Amino acid sequence: MANINDKKEYEISFVVKQKDGEGVVDGLLKQHGAEVVFRGPVTETRLSYPIKKFHQAYFGYMHFIAAADVVEKLVHDANLNPAILRVLVVTPPVGKGTQAPRKERTERPAKKMTETAAPVGGILTNEALEEKLEEILK
Repeated sequence: MANINDKKEYEISFVVKQKDGEGVVDGLLKQHGAEVVFRGPVTETRLSYPIKKFHQAYFGYMHFIAAADVVEKLVHDANLNPAILRVLVVTPPVGKGTQAPRKERTERPAKKMTETAAPVGGILTNEALEEKLEEILK
């Protein structure tokens, strides 16, 4: 068994066929001796392109702690499982582990295109600019 010092934190993102597919991923993690420390929400999503002839699926993610050699076996077993369409395991960015879970996405309004402002009063000559600078500096 791996030493506690050999274990690192990982994030697994998954796309499953059914909402209860989260339990399948959780079972795989337990089978490989990983400790789940955070569970994100599982949300239904429309896929941009069909995956194994599915146009809608459920996306979720979890943070877990495991040894590095376990991750490769975990991904291999997840790819063989028919309930799981896609799986991705990454290490979370430094400082953003279990203490700072992801925030929900919100739609932002589109930025309005604005025209660039033309100089007020037309084109200035060098003399006019120097006079303006002297006026400002007083």
